[in-house]
Amino acid sequence: MPILADRIMEHDPQGVAADVWNDALTDIPEAEKRAPLAVEAAVNSAIHLSYARTANSISIEASDLGAVVEYPFEDIDQSLRDRFGITRELLFDNQFFGVTDAEWEQCELRLVQIGAACDHAQPKEGNLLYLLGLEWPYKNADGSRANGAALHHNKSQRPQEWRSPVVAAGRERKPGRISVFLGCLLGVNRAATADWNAVYRMREELISKLTQEYARHISRPGIVTLGAPGGTASG
Repeated sequence: MPILADRIMEHDPQGVAADVWNDALTDIPEAEKRAPLAVEAAVNSAIHLSYARTANSISIEASDLGAVVEYPFEDIDQSLRDRFGITRELLFDNQFFGVTDAEWEQCELRLVQIGAACDHAQPKEGNLLYLLGLEWPYKNADGSRANGAALHHNKSQRPQEWRSPVVAAGRERKPGRISVFLGCLLGVNRAATADWNAVYRMREELISKLTQEYARHISRPGIVTLGAPGGTASG
């Protein structure tokens, strides 16, 4: 609606077509204002994700800003330990993400290329930065927690986790989200990404939000005080 209103103001600043729009845009009952999850996922994906589906689309490279890349390392357990200092069991743990073995099978590990738009526009020498991500679809079509599902609409968010809006996620592209773990950063040179496969790309608005959240996460201040109530290290 805000996008439509902006277009109307741009193309009809005098309000000549106001009566036509008033007839077309009727009030929606409060109970019906929330779109079905499948619609939310489709619209959010169209706005925030680029898939380069057509033959005329510019292909997405793994080195592109916002590229969401298939996890490129065959040995998941070894690579998680060597490159991020975590284990698959830690990913399963409720303190980190919290999923069951069965739910894990529906998820997809990703790498997400982050950075500033100006650095992408004017490539410089040095490593590209990627954060570890996980696509996870809701276990139930309506996003509920029925049957004890850990993957559901109101799943709690961890302090080190950034979460996307509802999008098409997982192997079956069902409504879900993309979680990105802000403490799991990987730096690689551009040549190392030549054989990596970019599945899609987060558009600038979304990747800028993620990059800003990462910058805030790593720069959060913490001090140690003595004598004050609750004096302790914080960050």
